[in-house]
Amino acid sequence: MSSPFRPAAAGRRRNNDVAKRRWLLSLGRKGGVLQFIDANLHRPDLDLALLMQQFRVSRAHLCRMFAGDGGVRAVIRDRRLNAAYRQLLSHQGKTGSITSIAHRLGFSSSNQFLRAFREQFGVTPSEVRHEGIASGERGLQAHLRKVKR
Repeated sequence: MSSPFRPAAAGRRRNNDVAKRRWLLSLGRKGGVLQFIDANLHRPDLDLALLMQQFRVSRAHLCRMFAGDGGVRAVIRDRRLNAAYRQLLSHQGKTGSITSIAHRLGFSSSNQFLRAFREQFGVTPSEVRHEGIASGERGLQAHLRKVKR
């Protein structure tokens, strides 16, 4: 006669519940980390160490959390580049220098910013600024195609 209670099955169920809760917590925490990154793009010290300190999580946990996005550094860089792109298209981006936009968003040099921007969007920051939305759409579409792959 089989018992209605199976300790092995209950243990697996409990482990699955714990894993599911951890996964849901991770999703919520990832959203919080992304909000923090967006709010602090201007900080030159925005990096893995600052996120570890701010969220009291291990390096390994953060790396696992953003592994599907290319890693923490890639997420920070991409969000900085996207913010720069939006600023260049806005009225605000038409008045300040491209170097000042790069420095405001935490890039250490304008050359580093230029290379990353061109690699990400397929156009230079100057082209986005001078050619406006038409060039911007081309760069954004190239970026979106690259992301879908």
